[in-house]
Amino acid sequence: MEINIHDKEYTGWSENPEQAMNQEDAQTDFELRRASLEDAPIPDVDEAFEQFKTERLQFKRSAVVVRMWALAAAVACLVVAFFLPWNKWLSSTMGNEKPVIAKTDGNVVYEAQKPMKDVALTMGDKTFDLHSEDAQRKGFSINNDEMIRFLAPENVSPEDRTTLIIPQGKTARLLLPDGTKVWLSACSRLIFPQKFLENAPREVRLIGEAYFEVTHDETRPFIVHSGNISTTVLGTTFNIRCFEGEQPCVTLASGRVRVTNTSKQGEVTLTPGQQAFFNKNSTFNVEEADLEGVLSWKNGGFYFENQTLREALTEIGRWYNYNVIFTGNEHLNDRIHYNGERSWTLKQVIEQLNRICETNIKIDSTNIVVNN
Repeated sequence: MEINIHDKEYTGWSENPEQAMNQEDAQTDFELRRASLEDAPIPDVDEAFEQFKTERLQFKRSAVVVRMWALAAAVACLVVAFFLPWNKWLSSTMGNEKPVIAKTDGNVVYEAQKPMKDVALTMGDKTFDLHSEDAQRKGFSINNDEMIRFLAPENVSPEDRTTLIIPQGKTARLLLPDGTKVWLSACSRLIFPQKFLENAPREVRLIGEAYFEVTHDETRPFIVHSGNISTTVLGTTFNIRCFEGEQPCVTLASGRVRVTNTSKQGEVTLTPGQQAFFNKNSTFNVEEADLEGVLSWKNGGFYFENQTLREALTEIGRWYNYNVIFTGNEHLNDRIHYNGERSWTLKQVIEQLNRICETNIKIDSTNIVVNN
């Protein structure tokens, strides 16, 4: 019998006497239904309840995760809104100069570093990619932790030198044969011997910026030559910044370092939290360091605390390989407070800088242009 669920007259029984179920048929139907129920398995109440709790708990956890992500996003927005710097300071002092490449009709141009394809090695008169088979044969390897390791072959001479070249937009970590760890910033080069002598200082040369964790060895001081200065340690952690055209700066995180100039006319000893700037008049200025700002590059960030707009944009241009052009001198020394991420696009960084600067900054081809 076809049943229309929208038929309001249907009651489950036919009104036709011929089709009506008699008492005997009803009794038979009842016995069949009871037999089928007796054969059906009795459900496990405890098991069913545990399944219900599990499903309910998973649902609650999913809801909690969604709420947590939503809360994290809201907190992130509040943090950015709170810490995004809006104050600006002006200063009449220039600080360390980046060499002027061109100056015509009021335009001041600071040239970016030349682009490099990838981390490279130079040995003798040959240069090759770090990931190449030649690099592996020379003793270089990169493990899952992305640390570059160098194990010199037995037949190398201490006079043999290797140059590790870091391109723009990249950083690298190097483990030297003596166990010293070096973090290298973008557009930096470290020149080191393929083998340290047993009873002589461990000497390397740096162009750019690097952070060192030096393995302690009282019999073999570790010396970093950079620009016009030399930094000597026995075993400590410190940062050196010495790009071409800039005066060197040494910042001590832990331990103790001695910094001297190449003419031996000046020398300072730093304690943790201090930094030394080498001036044009061959003297040192020692002051307290903002370690968070100094090491921001190592942690993947931009951090400019009361630095000039010129200094900040020079660093940003170096990372993204863009020239920096000031159409005038008015805003060269504007002091800014800014921090961001190096993983951001250049467009994102410039958009944020425009919110806090008194000038207008634009991206034009391979140039960052600052208009008055």
